[in-house]
Amino acid sequence: ELDRIGARFTWTNRQADPTRSVLDRVLVSPEWELRCPLASLRAITRIGSDHVPLLLSSQDERPPVAPRFRFETFWLNQNGFSEAVCARWLEARSSPHRSISAVDDWHFCAKRSLQFMKGWGANLGRDLRDRKQALLASIQALDLRADSIGLSADEWMQRYDLEDQLTVIYTDEEAYWRLRGTQKWVLKGDANTAYFQAIANGRHRRNTIPLLWDGETLL
Repeated sequence: ELDRIGARFTWTNRQADPTRSVLDRVLVSPEWELRCPLASLRAITRIGSDHVPLLLSSQDERPPVAPRFRFETFWLNQNGFSEAVCARWLEARSSPHRSISAVDDWHFCAKRSLQFMKGWGANLGRDLRDRKQALLASIQALDLRADSIGLSADEWMQRYDLEDQLTVIYTDEEAYWRLRGTQKWVLKGDANTAYFQAIANGRHRRNTIPLLWDGETLL
């Protein structure tokens, strides 16, 4: 169920002492939730009806803002990440910059390292998606071959190795969604399912403030 913004109740019997209830809801499947993670549901002022109109938007209607940087813990498991960050820090430290105290040096190096990690994380995300698709395609091809003519011992070992590589990617994705969802019941070892991803997206929507009004003035 999508969380509603606006009216607390969606139906009234329009009496002097009205009965009010929530009769109107919007339910979505986990697949739809993944396709539209920023969807929002807003209640519109009820005029001429017992029911409050609900406006569903499948995309984020807020003004675009620069994405906030988030450090992902699974980056530490990627080969070469720590070395690359250290190298960028040392490079920034040796480059000319305005410096009055050690704090200025630290801020400059931290800014350069942050810029590097933003780009590195974006590239890693694309690489992991491509790699996951390639691994899945290879495993599916081997499974089809196993069902038709069978696999040799070496081919079975190859399939197991591909599966292990894919499991590592799934484990990193699970860590990402656990950090984003910050749900206490997402325990270590839980599968990275669409349900957990939907919970994380729903939490993001609940914490969103789409509009601010000061009397009749839209801020």
